[in-house]
Amino acid sequence: MANDELKACPFCGSSDLLQTDQMLREMEGPLACDPDEISEDEWFVVCGDCGAMGPTSPSAGQAQAAWNRRA
Repeated sequence: MANDELKACPFCGSSDLLQTDQMLREMEGPLACDPDEISEDEWFVVCGDCGAMGPTSPSAGQAQAAWNRRA
């Protein structure tokens, strides 16, 4: 999914965004998750600049919609 379909990060304004289902498995440090607790179909968007993460969703489209939703 192209980054131009995603709104800029609501925290830092960056458009350097990644939509993935793998990063949660590969993260290290304080935000790391136990890979055994993560379903393979949990998609989310993450900001490449500040690290803000959108909610996990069962599909790429739902992750995009969740990221683009603003309060």
